Amino acid sequence: MLVFLIAFSMPSEITITILSPVSGQHTRKGVISVQGKISDKTVQSVNIVLDGSTVSSYSTTCSDGEFNAPMKVNAGKTTVSVFAKNPKGEAAESGVVLHRDCTLTTTIYTYNAYLNADEIELTNYAIVEGGRSMIPLRESAEMFGAKIGWDGLTKTITITIGRKVSTIKLGATEGLVEDRKVACKPPAKMMFGVTYISTRFLSEALGGGVTWHAPTKTLSIAVP
Repeated sequence: MLVFLIAFSMPSEITITILSPVSGQHTRKGVISVQGKISDKTVQSVNIVLDGSTVSSYSTTCSDGEFNAPMKVNAGKTTVSVFAKNPKGEAAESGVVLHRDCTLTTTIYTYNAYLNADEIELTNYAIVEGGRSMIPLRESAEMFGAKIGWDGLTKTITITIGRKVSTIKLGATEGLVEDRKVACKPPAKMMFGVTYISTRFLSEALGGGVTWHAPTKTLSIAVP
């Protein structure tokens, strides 16, 4: 009698351990280090995807199963995903969630401002109209990683941060934040070629909040 022995070998599994950042971590830094280890030391590189106010992808090398790459992150929530594949074609992925807390503080009618703890100089200052503050749209929104679109035919402004889209028309006192109606008072307006918008509407579009200190005429937009 012939006996055939068939050996079954289980496919090796690659595991990725992200050491930094820690999932749920909050930071005010604009650049973080994505560090981790891979169980399979034959992996030569990993692909890192940041999915937040913008989506970006990077490739970085591995050395002896370890990787470490500095990454720029924008305000708000960002999902950090790491993908790896070994020479055999076996793949793995892992991810964490990071929150970058970002605050823009400025005083009405001055060019001085702070982005978190960093002192900056604005190109256009914030103003008050009808007892309510307005802020230069593009310059302010881009500090939080948002993108601004413009439709000249309909005079519609689009504010995009990650997958969150808000729209408002010049002169309108109401806009949409992810299909939800939000007041915009005073209405968005153009001044000397610069679009100004209600500070509160912009903070809603960014997913943050605004505070106002009347004695010093100072306002802050904070995300998240």
